[in-house]
Amino acid sequence: MSKATLTCCDWAGLEELRGDVEHTLRYSVRDRNELDDLVQETFVRAARFRGGLKNPDRLRPWVRRIAWNVLRDHLRRQGRQRTVEVGEKFLTGIEGREGEPGHGETHAMDVGRCYMDRDELANLLTEIMPELSGEERQLLEAYYGQGCTCLEAALELGVSTESVKMRLFRLRKRLRSELLRRTGLGRSALACDEVVA
Repeated sequence: MSKATLTCCDWAGLEELRGDVEHTLRYSVRDRNELDDLVQETFVRAARFRGGLKNPDRLRPWVRRIAWNVLRDHLRRQGRQRTVEVGEKFLTGIEGREGEPGHGETHAMDVGRCYMDRDELANLLTEIMPELSGEERQLLEAYYGQGCTCLEAALELGVSTESVKMRLFRLRKRLRSELLRRTGLGRSALACDEVVA
C-alpha cells in the first residue's frame, strides 16, 4: 500500500472489535490461520471505507456486517477454485486402512442412546420425509444432502445462520422423537439397553 492510501484509512477503535469479529466468523471457519486472514481482511475493509459510516455508534454492527461480506466473498472464491481430479489408477495404488468389507461392520446407528438398524432407520426416515414441511425438507437437503455449512445453508434459504442452527436443532429433536415413537424404543430406557447392534 502506498503512504497516501494508509493516511486515508481510519483504524481507530477497530482492534477492540477483534473478539467480536472472531466470534462472528469462528463457527463458519475452522482453520485458525484462515480465520486470522478473514479478520484482518475485515479490518482492512472497515478502515478503508470508514468514511461511509454515517453513525459512529453503529461501528460494531457495521464491522460485523463487513465480516459476513468478507466470509461470503471468501466462500465464493473457494467455490471457483479448481480441484485436482485423480484417476482410478492412482486411488487403487493407495493402501486402505479399513478392514475387510463385511467384517466387523456395524449396521446399527445411535438414535437418542438407542441403537437402530441402519436400513430400518433409512426406511423410517423415507416415510417421515413427506410429512415434513417444504422448508424443513429444503433445510435437510441443503445441510445434509448438499453438505452445506450453516452459513451456506442460510445464504441458500435466505435466513440467518442462527435461524438455520435453531431449525436444525428442533428438526433433529423432532425426528429423533418420531423415530423412537415409531419403533417403540422411546417407551422405556430399558428398551434402549436391550437393542443389540
